[in-house]
Amino acid sequence: MTKILSILIILGIVFSVSAEAANSTSFEMFLFETFWPQTICPTSDRDSSCWLNPCTNSFTIHGNWPENSDRSYPENCGGTSWDENLIMDLYNDLIVNWPDYNSSEGKDGCNSSFIDAKKTHHVDYLWEHEFNKHGTCAIAGDPDVFGDEHDYMSETLYLLQVLNLEGMMNQAGYTAGDSDLVYDDVMDQLANLYGSKVSLKCQSNELFGINACFDLNLNMIDCSDDIISSDYSTCKSHKDAISWPAIVY
Repeated sequence: MTKILSILIILGIVFSVSAEAANSTSFEMFLFETFWPQTICPTSDRDSSCWLNPCTNSFTIHGNWPENSDRSYPENCGGTSWDENLIMDLYNDLIVNWPDYNSSEGKDGCNSSFIDAKKTHHVDYLWEHEFNKHGTCAIAGDPDVFGDEHDYMSETLYLLQVLNLEGMMNQAGYTAGDSDLVYDDVMDQLANLYGSKVSLKCQSNELFGINACFDLNLNMIDCSDDIISSDYSTCKSHKDAISWPAIVY
């Protein structure tokens, strides 16, 4: 009886620790993922399953995610509810740089009214999803950097500006429309320019996005081998001839 009780106690401790780990809001870094518009929203899909704002002309944000180097991450940490009124001043920037390619958000142009567009197109769905799943954890785990919803959204937009991905690609000698990018060369050149390793992701033979990593103070750091390896698996079949398609409207 005593032995059984001891086992149950041990199991209880293990389950408790596992549950605590699963519910933890702690993390090591931020994984900043981007999309290349022409790859995620090819011309053939326009006006059907995909829509591209005519003001979107460079890499866009997929998400800014609290993460660990082994690819584990907290999610849906709660503590605060999404309120679109808090980010109305960011609307024009969001529809251009953090678009939902599956909606018609901002279809009347970059300067359309947030209120009018929201009534018609529910433009905040993607942002609400990203905030609830990832932003709440950024606030819970790193409140000195992200105090609220507005901080999370505005700082994420700022990181895209700081990365200047297309500018860095151009500086490395690449231009949208090139079809002969070599994975290892791009990785090396971007690492030299940034001083940190980024991660390339592909879709078939096309560049899908460039992902970067930041520490808890939003300083750029090397992406981990796990992150780079996971993204590389999408590029390896065409690693010596990756296309970077020009955006066509």
